Amino acid sequence: MTQEIKDRLKAAREKAGFASAADAADALGIKTPTYTHHENGTRKPKAEAIERYARFFGVSLTWLMFGKDLAPTEPEQARPTAKQHKIASLLTPFTVPVYGSISGRDEDYLEATGEALDQIGAPGSLMGIEGAFALYMPGSSMEPRYHEGETLFVNPKKLPRPGEYTAVLHEKQGIPVWQVGRYERVESGFRVLSRYNGSELRIPTDEIRAMHKIIATGEW
Repeated sequence: MTQEIKDRLKAAREKAGFASAADAADALGIKTPTYTHHENGTRKPKAEAIERYARFFGVSLTWLMFGKDLAPTEPEQARPTAKQHKIASLLTPFTVPVYGSISGRDEDYLEATGEALDQIGAPGSLMGIEGAFALYMPGSSMEPRYHEGETLFVNPKKLPRPGEYTAVLHEKQGIPVWQVGRYERVESGFRVLSRYNGSELRIPTDEIRAMHKIIATGEW
């Protein structure tokens, strides 16, 4: 029975140690449907894609394209297996930008300059979350919940519910700033946040640019 490219591609993928098409696509850094179409034969891969697959799976390009060789060749260097890819991803430090002040001023807000101080290790729950970031807690308004300078990790995809802690980006005297508090309620066109060591924050809803949930604290 004559093999087609899709059959050889599947054989190469299995020989390289990837249990599924999805595992291979993830390791290749491409969308799963793209690779699946090629392996299922519903779409014929272009020459450059075939060349990439051959290099990645460690097989002969002529074999993968035309079936000229009897079997996949051994790679010059051993290719990482799916398990090794997974382990490597777990061991690779995951970081996010952190914003804050290093001036030591006792203020209850951070100016939103958009310039990160550093990249720091982040909890795994933020991995894959586009735009995830961290703030250094400004001032002591949230002690003992959050201490001045403590790292607050923020998920920009989650809105806080009443009773949860949040970072709010809004304008303060015409300057965009971040402030931190416990989200309480909506009241007559304002978002109300409580603080342990400060007055309530009553921020006009139409001045709020972003309101994100704080999901973790500390060093990672």
